[in-house]
Amino acid sequence: EKVSTLATLVLGLPGCSEESIMGTIDFVLEIDPDYASFNIITPLLGSKLREQWEVEGFIGLETYENQDSTHANISHLDIPPERLQHLRDVAVRRFYFRIGYILRRLTQIMTFPQFLNETKTGWKLFRRHVL
Repeated sequence: EKVSTLATLVLGLPGCSEESIMGTIDFVLEIDPDYASFNIITPLLGSKLREQWEVEGFIGLETYENQDSTHANISHLDIPPERLQHLRDVAVRRFYFRIGYILRRLTQIMTFPQFLNETKTGWKLFRRHVL
């Protein structure tokens, strides 16, 4: 049985530029894993990064924002939050909506429930990142 591969990426790290994010997306397309997870930097409560950013004043000690790495909610980064969110959407669209990727996924479907699951997942991605 084939082992699935996953690339997990963090977008928006300090010092990160739009050009470096686009290069990262190109690299993921080149290595062509089975799945890719594009996450926006989110300093989680209790993490070293969170503690550092609290000390540096980037995040208030009383701030308990959404701990969701699919949305940009930190405004001090090198890339504005709305632009970072757009770049994440670009990454998802470029990875998951390639004709070759879609055809590969379709040829791996073996059962009707699997077909339903893939269709549902694809529709959610399309609604969230394209519409």
